[in-house]
Amino acid sequence: MRKTENCLTGIANTLACCCGAWQYFRLLRSVKDPEAAQKKLLLEIVRSNQKTEFGEAHDFAGIRSVEDYRKLPLTVYENYTPYIERISRGYASVLARGRVDFFSPTSGSSNAIKYIPYTASLKRYFRRA
Repeated sequence: MRKTENCLTGIANTLACCCGAWQYFRLLRSVKDPEAAQKKLLLEIVRSNQKTEFGEAHDFAGIRSVEDYRKLPLTVYENYTPYIERISRGYASVLARGRVDFFSPTSGSSNAIKYIPYTASLKRYFRRA
């Protein structure tokens, strides 16, 4: 049994290293041209959320470049309150594709608590960063 456990551990470690190597090489490519990496990520996020309520309201399907994205109006947290209320009532794919796993409370130094919706995709982006 001990030999089997060592073999399985070796296979698991090799797979983990391979996955880590892939992410490492992706990071190296991004570091060489961070502007291109950020533009690519922005457009990936916009594309993946074009069929959300927010994405449809702001024509994410029509956004093909950073310049297109910059044409969106500037917003503050209060602009998102109606969307966050819908999410809290159980609606999915409101601000981001999928369901919200939890709300993270946060606040500035003088303002009321703000609730930031966390989805599986947001957690993936944080891990990726």
